[in-house]
Amino acid sequence: MKVFTKTLTTGASAATFDVGGGYRNYKVMLPSMASGGDVRFEVSGDEGSTFKTLYHAPTVATATPTVVNIPSSVSNCVVDVPPLGQHFKVVTTAPTASAYIFKIICTA
Repeated sequence: MKVFTKTLTTGASAATFDVGGGYRNYKVMLPSMASGGDVRFEVSGDEGSTFKTLYHAPTVATATPTVVNIPSSVSNCVVDVPPLGQHFKVVTTAPTASAYIFKIICTA
């Protein structure tokens, strides 16, 4: 298990991670945050140059993929997320009013 920490600075909407390789499982430790900004993820397939929004795969019940989204009402907890790869961003849908620390727990 490895834990990676980044601070989302005041007024920012993204924190970029480079976890040095891919892992089987990812969990995000959400800080206690004010409501107003959902948490989403962007991943990169080109060493961190270009990032794209992460979606759930479509299923039989839903033909349209949906964005991997953690609502702003969920905070101060740990959430399982899909594998993110080596380069990714934790993104909020609204700039933060104060700094928040995000931790990503990765396991092989």
